[in-house]
Amino acid sequence: MPVAEATGLTRRHGRYTLHVEPYDPSTDLEALEKLAVWCHRFSPLVGIDEIQPPETLLLDVGGVTSLFGGEESLIGQTRRGLQQLRLNVQMGLASTLGAAWALAHYGCGEAGQEHLAIAASDQSQASIHRLPLAALRLPARMLETLQRLGLVTIADLLPLPRGELKARFGGFLLKRLDQILDQAPEMIVPVRSAPDFEVEWCFECPTSHHNSIQLVIKQLVERLCVLLRRHQRGVLLMICDLHYQHAPSTHLEVGLFRPSIDPQHLFQLVHVQLENFRLSDFVTDISLRATSSTPLVCRQEEFVTIKGRDYKDSSRIASLVEKLSGRVGRLNVVRYILQNDAQPEMAYRAEPLIGYRPRGKTCSAVSFTPLHQPLHLLPEPLLLQVMIVDANGPPSHFQYHDQQQHVARHWGPERIETGWWRQRNVRRDYYRVETTTGQRLWIFRCLKYGSWFLHGMFG
Repeated sequence: MPVAEATGLTRRHGRYTLHVEPYDPSTDLEALEKLAVWCHRFSPLVGIDEIQPPETLLLDVGGVTSLFGGEESLIGQTRRGLQQLRLNVQMGLASTLGAAWALAHYGCGEAGQEHLAIAASDQSQASIHRLPLAALRLPARMLETLQRLGLVTIADLLPLPRGELKARFGGFLLKRLDQILDQAPEMIVPVRSAPDFEVEWCFECPTSHHNSIQLVIKQLVERLCVLLRRHQRGVLLMICDLHYQHAPSTHLEVGLFRPSIDPQHLFQLVHVQLENFRLSDFVTDISLRATSSTPLVCRQEEFVTIKGRDYKDSSRIASLVEKLSGRVGRLNVVRYILQNDAQPEMAYRAEPLIGYRPRGKTCSAVSFTPLHQPLHLLPEPLLLQVMIVDANGPPSHFQYHDQQQHVARHWGPERIETGWWRQRNVRRDYYRVETTTGQRLWIFRCLKYGSWFLHGMFG
């Protein structure tokens, strides 16, 4: 539903509880692909529906149901596993892909099962015929035309001459009809699992010697790089697990700004975390795995640095970011992304440099100059004690840093007002003021309460 309608529904119940996130199709597709890989535990062939936007996983369970104790047991295990991931699903099981899709979307709830629909072999055709035409995965305009002609269910289409249907609606309608009735083949485009890049070392006798552990980790890094090089992939996130004899295992996480298969560089990043690492017990075995990797991009080293090149291409900056992330944590090394928002404190967001993935829309160009906006913005607006107020401008005297400030010049106002969809509507008049001591400040008046605040400083 539209955001405005959802907002109205939440406000009817008194308390404002609506949480809104921007729609990002690429992120949704990536999450669905990860879920498809997770479903390989139930089927060797898992694909994603071709309808846009994709929201359906397709599993070929032919020949594997006996491994799970039958069809109902397989469905139960699949549903319980998805529920543990906090996903509510509707499931359909049939002999054809089209029929299973139709039952999952329009057949649930008919036989008392709210989230499950199964087409039995002896009742398969009957259960499909009574479904609505939308179960054929037809375009919206074609469905609208069919409904205007008085056709409601799939059974209404069957008596009609195929030649006339093809002449009126083309071959796509007959193709979908044949697919759902098992008269035309339909293939599942599989989602491939990423290759496993993991190496392990088991000690003959548990040890607590740091030198021995570091030597083993160095050899594991070299072996992992060999595996990655065979597939022409570079590691972006590497996990080193240390398993103890009696204590719970711990792991070290190494994130990279750029993909790499340099064993010396990767070991240095692990060594940064090992410097201040204290063992909990004797180590029995160590495992190293690349949980995130990407195809390598080969670049020729440049003799002369090209001015204006993107900082992402700088190996020195990448090394600095990776070492800082290893010392202070991956989520603490961030960059700030501009956003299109009138409210200054909402006009940017922090994104980790390592593991960063674009989401939502960002501001492509800055519409102001440093002279119009302050170089330093306070985390929170600071309430000012105003002495003398000018009705047509900023206060001529106010208290700041325990000193009385006198305004010599000012520019403004610049009105900033947020939209009605915000929980707290913001209406402010901003002024650039210069005090007699030479300070240039960015202050605003809250139009709702009439209070004055300091929000930033120039220079």
